[in-house]
Parts: sequence; structure tokens; C-alpha cells
Amino acid sequence: MVLPSTEVIGPLPSGPSPEHFKIVNTHVMPPAPPPMAGYFPLGLTLHGFDELLGPFPKPNGFLFQGWEADVMGGSYGRLQTLAQAGKTIGSFALYTAVSTLNDAGYRKYSGFRSDQAYADLGWRDAGSEIHFNVQGMSTKVQGSGAAPNVVLAADPRGQLGHPDFFENRNVRLGLSGKFDLSNGWTSEANAYFNKYSASENHVVGSPFLVSGCVPQPSMLCFAGFLPLNNLSGNQIPNWLANGNSPYAGTSLGAQYVNGGPYAYLAQPHTDTNAYGAKASFENKGVLFGRPNDFVVGVRYDGAGTRATFQEEIGTLDLTRGFIDSHGVINVQGVDGLMPQDAKQTSNYLSVFMANAWRATDRLTIGLSGRFNYSQMDRNDQNGNTPALTGINTYSHVNPAVGASYAITPSTFLYAGYSVTNRVPTPGGLTCLDDAEAACNVPFPFFVADQALKQSIDHRYEVGLRGQLGALKGVQIAWNAGLYRTDATDDTYPIFDNLFGRLRLLNIGETRKQGARVGMEMVYGGLTAFANYVYTDARFRSPWSEFSPADIAADPTGNIHIQPGNIIPLIPKHQIRIGASYAVTDDWKVGAVVRAQSAMYMAADEVNAMGKTAGYAIVSLNTQYRLTKNVEIFGLIDNLLNTKYALNGGLVPTDKYPILEAPGATDPRGTAPGQPFSVYGGFRVRF
Repeated sequence: MVLPSTEVIGPLPSGPSPEHFKIVNTHVMPPAPPPMAGYFPLGLTLHGFDELLGPFPKPNGFLFQGWEADVMGGSYGRLQTLAQAGKTIGSFALYTAVSTLNDAGYRKYSGFRSDQAYADLGWRDAGSEIHFNVQGMSTKVQGSGAAPNVVLAADPRGQLGHPDFFENRNVRLGLSGKFDLSNGWTSEANAYFNKYSASENHVVGSPFLVSGCVPQPSMLCFAGFLPLNNLSGNQIPNWLANGNSPYAGTSLGAQYVNGGPYAYLAQPHTDTNAYGAKASFENKGVLFGRPNDFVVGVRYDGAGTRATFQEEIGTLDLTRGFIDSHGVINVQGVDGLMPQDAKQTSNYLSVFMANAWRATDRLTIGLSGRFNYSQMDRNDQNGNTPALTGINTYSHVNPAVGASYAITPSTFLYAGYSVTNRVPTPGGLTCLDDAEAACNVPFPFFVADQALKQSIDHRYEVGLRGQLGALKGVQIAWNAGLYRTDATDDTYPIFDNLFGRLRLLNIGETRKQGARVGMEMVYGGLTAFANYVYTDARFRSPWSEFSPADIAADPTGNIHIQPGNIIPLIPKHQIRIGASYAVTDDWKVGAVVRAQSAMYMAADEVNAMGKTAGYAIVSLNTQYRLTKNVEIFGLIDNLLNTKYALNGGLVPTDKYPILEAPGATDPRGTAPGQPFSVYGGFRVRF
């Protein structure tokens, strides 16, 4: 094995800082072609196969030829398949891939699926290459949220409520080309059309201020007096009054003797048509007698989005499942209880340049800049939320500077500074400084948002990286670096437990800083790696949030975050260590340990409710080549069956009937990680 070169040719358009060594692969099993890999939701990766499978499949028929089929199955009904094929005929090449994934989930009422297809037709000749590709994708993730710890103590597979799911569909058409011009110039261009839809269901128990009306208890009201109407304008009856609750006769019967338990089913939905094009020109030439790499380009992205939000009202059964829907609520004047319907037209224009100059044989200096202009025209469609209507424009100039210095031919010192702006989009937030990078908040359109300020990130980094040549048969690549990102007008997602929606707030300044250390080693049949990340993430401005379950909440239910409070759900320490060994030419075995420290929980930005526990998880993997074309492989995930939390947050236990622990008041909850699991599969390649 030859470790990657440390040479840095030039900066990316987003900034000149050189990339770190690639310590490990992080794709799912079976791996999807790169254009599809980013669409897998969180939770689909099986740790351990990262090191087992090797590099990604290639995205076109010039790079991948032949065919391959992968099949894997195992615990919790998981079944994954991948089929891919590529062929070159003269100047043309065709590549296709189909991937499926189905898993019943290790928690009640959970599971996920993903179906993807991709095809690429390419042509190249005399320095030019053109590709047309089509991609389709559909995913659904169910039951992945946090549940109260008191529920999980009684049932480790328990849920707070159901059905909870996020589902999306996507079809994308793309056309791209790369062309050799003259005098050292090349050009690249691409265009795309993307049709995307996203839907979500989220159960909200014991709706806020919903009860029988004061003058007429047989009907439902908001705050006792405001009629709770459906879309037809008819008032909804208090159908659970007089002891008709499904919890009558249980330990919670007395709690709901006067009606309930009611529930909302929050339903955001988004449809987006996105389109865009990009053109860039690059020159590899000479400046002042030294090698120089110059890039200049322009990019346009546009989108039309229709977004809706509504609440159904129904009943929670004995498992806290939403049943007996009595229709969509329409209470005029109450934000969150009126159906919302918005359209948005978005236009983003970006002009960028980057230059990397080899000042000396040891020193490379990079400069880059990007000008971003954005316009968003939003319109309320049903008159319920006039504040949604308006035109917002944003612009920003984002500079970057960096340098890489070869202390020795294989040891590099690097440093860099860059600016990035983020603006509200139909998908939440996006980083427009580098539109090639996925920087989106992966939730549906935030229908209830008011106009937000753009967020500005200032990033600093410095570090060392290098590799040691073969020394007594040992090869080592390593990196060590420090980084800091200061954000102004940072945008933060807040979950509204009253109405079941995610909202975005501008919260002022934040800072994330830390260090990274990584190493990869090869010695004969042994390959090993270690990667450590330290992160200190803090708020730097005061702001307030409605979080009545927090012990630090004031009488109005608000918590008041102060500068220095730690941002939740970001562990300070993360470690990943692994090794694989070739027992024979045909048989490999490996192990991976991943660990992280405790972290504060969502909705506890004041850090008053404690942390989720840190953990370490051990996974084993193996693969055996039966013949030249057939391999079998296997994985044991969470070998020691460690109980751990993927994340944590405050959940309103007083708003849900908790049969597992009647009268429970502890709002701390977690999303449990996957228990001991076993998987196996095979690969056929020709």
C-alpha cells in the first residue's frame, strides 16, 4: 500500500487550506456511488464496514468497468443490496447502479428504508469529457427520536410517541463537461434540475391549553374559551370527556378522567424544484517564473418551493400512538394552530476566484475570494401568516488566504483563514461560500420563520501533516491541527414542543474550536489508524429559549443562555481507533473502537440538566475471498452490547401518558444506540 502524497497543488475555491490526510473511509455498506452517498439519512451507517470495504465505487463507466453485486443481511431484518455495472465502447461509457436498504429497526415503531438508482452516460475525446446522469432516491426514517429515560429504563426499545417519521424523494438530472482549451487553460461546466419533496409526521402529546370549553365542556377549546375548529369551521367535540379515555381503568385513569389524552400530529411538507448552472476556468501556468494555479468561475442556483404545515388532533392509545384523528385544526389567531402555506422563489448568484502560487520550492501561497448574492421572495398563500410575505436580499464578500510550507520533503506546515456566509433557504440553511459542499440543515422548510439575518463564519486553522517513508517496512501518515470557527448572527434550530415544529433563531455569536490528531500506519499485512478530535463549542451572546422542562426555567418557562454556556450535542472528545490484518492472502480480520465523551442535551442550552453518558463501542469485521470473483464478509457491531445514547434532549413527560412510570417528571431523554448486532453478506465481481 502506498500512502497518499502530501503535495498540495492548489486551493479549493472555498479556501486555500490544504485537506487533511484521509484517515478512514466513511461510506455505508453496501457503498453507494458518490453522487448518491450523501442522501443516506443519519443512522444508516454500520461502523466497521468502513474499513472492510475499501474505496467507493467509481461514478462512471470510464472508471468502473464490469459488474458487481453486493448483498448483506442480519439483525433487525436488515437487508441491503447494491448492483452496479460499467462499460466503455469507443468514446462512450455507460454506468448504472441500484441500491436498496431495508431495516425494521432496533426500537419499537422504528425502521428505515432507502431506494436509489443512478445512471451516467459519458463521452470523451481529445481532452474533452461530457457526462449526463440521472439519479432517483426515496428514503424514510421512522422512530429515531429521543424517549424519556424513565421509559427506556422499563423498555430499552420504547418510544415517546408514534408514528414519527421523515420521508423524502428526489429526482435529479445533471449535465457536466470538462474541456481542454489552449495555453494551459481548461474549463468545467455543469447544469442540473432537481425535484425534491419532504414530509414529516411528529406526535405532540397533551396539546398545550386544549381542554373542554369553560361554558360548554362537551366541546373543545383553546385556553378554555377559544373554539377549536376544523378546516370546515366546525368546532371539534370533546369526545374523550366523561371517562372515555383509553386510559380509563389503568394506573393513569384518574389523570384523564375529565378528558384526554389528546395529541397533535404535526405535518410539515415541502415540494421544491431546484435548478442551476456553473462554469469555471482554470489555468496551470507560471507567475513571476514560478508555477501558478488560477481558477475563476460563476455559479447560479434557483429554486421554487411550496411548503405547508398543519396539525391534526386525535387520541393517544395505550402505546402513545396517534389514533382517531378528528381532522386538521384551524384556530384563527393562534400561531401553530392555523394551517400554513407558503411559496418561495430563491435566486443565488456566486462569482469566485482562487489562486495558488508556488512562491518557492517549499512555500505555496493561496488566495481566494467569492462574492455571493441571494434573493428570496416569500408569499403567504392562505392569509394565515402574513409575516411570511416579503422579499429578502443578502450579499457578502468571502475572502480566504492560506499557505503550505514544506519543512522537509514529506512534512508540511499549513495555516489558513476563510470567511463563509450562510443564508436562509427553502431547506433551512446553506453554505453559499462553497455550494459544492453539503451544508444544509436536513429538515423540511421552516414555514414559521420570520426573516433571518445571514450568518457569517470566520474560520482559522493551523497544523502539521506528513508521512514517514518506509522505515524497516513501516509506513506512517499523520496530521495534527488546531482550528477555530467564530460565527456572528449564528442560526440555531429550536424544536417547538408546543406545536411540533422546528424553528430557526439568530442567536448572536458562537465559537467552535479544537484540535485534530490522526495517524495511519501500514506494516506488512497490518493496517492501523487512530483519529482524535477535541471540540470546545460555546455560545458567546445572551439569548432566551422557551424550555419549561428545564430546572433553570423562569416562571414563564424561558431559559436564559449566557456567554460561555456549552452548545449541546457536541462531545468534547471523539476517538476512533481501528486495525485490520491479512491473516492470509484471502482472509482479513479487523476491529474498530469508537468512543466519545458526555455531551449536554438539546433544550438545555443553559447546561443545567446534566449530560448524556460517554461511551466506547467495539466492532469486529472480517472478509474472505472464496474465488477470484467472490467474497464473503461479516460484522459484529457493538460487540459488548454497550448501552449508549446517540443524542439526548428534554422531552415533556408531563405531556404524555407514561404507563411505564406513572407520575414520572424527569424530562431527560435519549435516543438509544444500536445493541449487539450481527451481519453477513457476499460480493460477486466480474
